[in-house]
Parts: sequence; structure tokens; C-alpha cells
Amino acid sequence: MVIGRIIKPVGIRGEVRVAFESGDPDRLRTVKVIAVRLGEETSRLHIVKAIPEAGPARVKFRELENPEEAGLLRGAELIVSAKDSPALKPGEYYVDQLIGLTAIASDGETLGRLEEILQPGTSDVWVLRGEAGELLIPAVSEFIGEIDFEKRLVAIQKTRAEMEGI
Repeated sequence: MVIGRIIKPVGIRGEVRVAFESGDPDRLRTVKVIAVRLGEETSRLHIVKAIPEAGPARVKFRELENPEEAGLLRGAELIVSAKDSPALKPGEYYVDQLIGLTAIASDGETLGRLEEILQPGTSDVWVLRGEAGELLIPAVSEFIGEIDFEKRLVAIQKTRAEMEGI
């Protein structure tokens, strides 16, 4: 399960900034070894410390000793197994659970597939892509209805016409 991405190196000791896709940087305090995937390559790194800060967290891996080494991992995904992931509160989901869901509008129209989740501020924005193009939907209860993971569907509580005016 992808929990975040390395944004950039920070400092002189090989630390990195990590943006969390689940919005919970505290998870790295309990995980000691994490899989790091960059392209087709996956390796395991040992977490020395994780410091939540306003915005991306600061993380130190034992294997990274300088900013040059840390810079090689720019864009890498941090992956934990489901058993190492903390339980979420009701209504919270991991990004990996949501990507690929098919969004259905309140009038029954298929809006598209959830391809990406943006995190521009206080609430996430879902990027749906389908036959009619791209549609951006705020991930708030006014828009997002029931999610059926077995059927890989999410109900959107508006029609396309209602959302295109947003």
C-alpha cells in the first residue's frame, strides 16, 4: 500500500521530505523498515527518525548519508504492507483503495475512473477521467456518497451538469 512519496532531499545528512497520501505521517513512527519503489526498482530502507512538520514530514533513512544519495530517491513511493498500516477512522481510506474506482453520478451516468487524488489544501480533489474527459470533484461528503469496494464503485451525489459549474 503506497502511503507517501519522497519529494526532495533536505539538510546535509541525507534526510528527505515525504508527502503522505493518507495524510498521516505518524504511521512512520511505528514502522522500522519500509519498501521504497522508484520506477521498477524496489528496495527496503530502515527508518531512523520521522519528524512530522507542517506540510511534508522530514524522514531519515539509515542507508542515506548525504543529500546526493537522498536526491536519487526523488519521486519514490513509500510502501507498507496492509498489516503494518494503522486502522483508519470510519470514512477514511488509503489512496490505493480508491484509485481505480468507477464514479457513478446521481442520475446514473458513469463519470469516469478515479485516476488521481490531489491534495491542494484542506480537502482532497478527485480526478476522474472518462469518455467525456476529465472531471475534478472535491472529496467532501456533499459530493461523495457510498463506496462499494467489492464492485469498485463510488456514488457521486451530483450530476455532471451540477459539477461542471463548480
